[in-house]
Amino acid sequence: MLRNVEVFAVRNGGKKVTLSELDFLVVDPVAGRVRYVSAKMNPEKFEYYKDRDAVLDLVSRLEPGVADDALRAALERAGRPGSLADDVVDVAVVWDARRMRLAEWRSTFAPRGAEDVTIELIAPHGVGEGGHRVRVTGEEVRLEVAAGLRRAIGEEGPAADPPPVVPAPRGGEGPRGPPE
Repeated sequence: MLRNVEVFAVRNGGKKVTLSELDFLVVDPVAGRVRYVSAKMNPEKFEYYKDRDAVLDLVSRLEPGVADDALRAALERAGRPGSLADDVVDVAVVWDARRMRLAEWRSTFAPRGAEDVTIELIAPHGVGEGGHRVRVTGEEVRLEVAAGLRRAIGEEGPAADPPPVVPAPRGGEGPRGPPE
């Protein structure tokens, strides 16, 4: 599981332009499966198609160092002019304090592209509808999702799991109870 994935274009002179930021990404390079979990405090901000485009850009659409329509579209989705594509010399990926050029990332994590892409939402309980719901704070959501996804894909051990989450008191009345 990759956490806090940032995909960015590198312009002449080394300046970076963020193309997308992805919360939790689970990639099965053998089967060509990608599962993306978007953590939102406000589920109304979840944009399925925008997230799907960002994942597809990462695993198959973008061509490193090529100023094509895919790069122009990614720049425009990021709120930047597509004309910046002519100044882009590479695309890179950063996650969990690691950095790789896009070509290397793909050869490691997505050599077959993405034949099966799943986009999911996780948000706090009691806010909006749809997706997975949890009754915890934002930081608790991030820690628990990371630990759960690691367990689901078999990355267990002391370095993989964050410290246990202790529920915060609600209104001075002690720990939170079960969902109403």
